[in-house]
Amino acid sequence: MAMSKEARKTAMLLVSKTGSGKSSLANALLDTKEFQVGRGMLSGTAHCKCISTHARGRDLTVVDTPGTMDVADEEKAKTEIRRAISFCPEGFDIFLVVLKCDARFTAEERRAIEVVAEMFGAEFYKHAIVVFSHGDEFDNNETEFRNELQEIRKKIPYLDQLLTRCGNRFALVDNGRRCDRAVQNKQIEALLSKAEGLVASKGGRKYTSLELEAERRRAEEAERKKAEEAERREKERREQERREMESQLMAQQRERDESRQKEQLMRIMGGVLQLGLALASSAGTSAAERPPTGQLMSISWSTPMDNSDDDSD
Repeated sequence: MAMSKEARKTAMLLVSKTGSGKSSLANALLDTKEFQVGRGMLSGTAHCKCISTHARGRDLTVVDTPGTMDVADEEKAKTEIRRAISFCPEGFDIFLVVLKCDARFTAEERRAIEVVAEMFGAEFYKHAIVVFSHGDEFDNNETEFRNELQEIRKKIPYLDQLLTRCGNRFALVDNGRRCDRAVQNKQIEALLSKAEGLVASKGGRKYTSLELEAERRRAEEAERKKAEEAERREKERREQERREMESQLMAQQRERDESRQKEQLMRIMGGVLQLGLALASSAGTSAAERPPTGQLMSISWSTPMDNSDDDSD
């Protein structure tokens, strides 16, 4: 059964870094020129812009956002993206992540996606489709692009992870100024059909401001826990340093005590040695001054004999 017009209402939020063709895609989706397109590396989108209209047989709402790397202060870009929710109080059906297929996937592209994903949380990927712009670089040959993309995914792990987290949902669109409109219309129709299929698979459930607020609270709670964990680790570090210092001081004190004990023992041993030497020296001197024992015995025996001779005379 064909879907009713009411069932085909779709709200889409476009995100990317500067120069990816996001605003050109917004114009192509609504078949309009209302979204300002930048030139070169200059962004044409300074603030969020929302257009709701009936286009391509559908009621569509498209919100274009500043590139998340367009401003020096990343928080300003985040503020603008948060404002996008106010344009669609009922929520968004689809997030379109726009990447330029003829450019290298740089750290800026990665950060641009991460900024948005951090804000919206894990649900972001469940509502996301990756759109590769400037399809004319592959002559709009989707088969050739798919084959090339398989090789690119092997070389760029983050891009592979992104597509995997987005359920491998992607589309190739030629949104250049000199594109073939017939080819572009066919590509846009395929993209919108893919978006409607994703909406149907989720039972029409949208990403709402309630989810964004819940994600904000979750992020704040995670940041609070992170700060508490950092404080706990710092306390543990200081406590460990204190214990190590105490242990070091105790070891130094033991070394000093052992050194004093050794010194005392050496002094005692030295005193004992000196006393022993003194006694030995004293004993040697006394022995040298006394006559030999045999001589004393001779004297003691000769004296009575001399007295006996005197008596006989």
